[in-house]
Amino acid sequence: MKKFYVLMGSLLVLAFVVFLVIQGMGSKQAEEVALLEIEPIDLIFVEDGIYYGEANTTFVKVKVNVEVNNHKIVKIELLEHQNGLGKSAESVIDKMVENNTTTVPNVSGATSSSIVIRYAVAEALKKGVKTDNN
Repeated sequence: MKKFYVLMGSLLVLAFVVFLVIQGMGSKQAEEVALLEIEPIDLIFVEDGIYYGEANTTFVKVKVNVEVNNHKIVKIELLEHQNGLGKSAESVIDKMVENNTTTVPNVSGATSSSIVIRYAVAEALKKGVKTDNN
């Protein structure tokens, strides 16, 4: 019986340690997402083309190709979305295409994934912005 209590105690300690590690990673994820500033992109300055963007945080990794034609987002191809429980955030893609902007509401319950997807798209669009050198 004593071995049972020792085993149960050890399992409880292990569970508590795992809980603390997960909590720490969750805090790190929240901090990383908070640092992602999604700059609005004026599509009038984005040239036609297909642009690659990506964004990575502790739990969410996103890679996209964004196609622009005549100053409109015509297609966003999600190349990779490692998301944990944030798969529903992928619906922001249709909203960005529909509204021709990265400034769309995040998906409730998948806020982190929504922000990371929107950030990756904004990073892609920045690559198509006309400069004086283009």
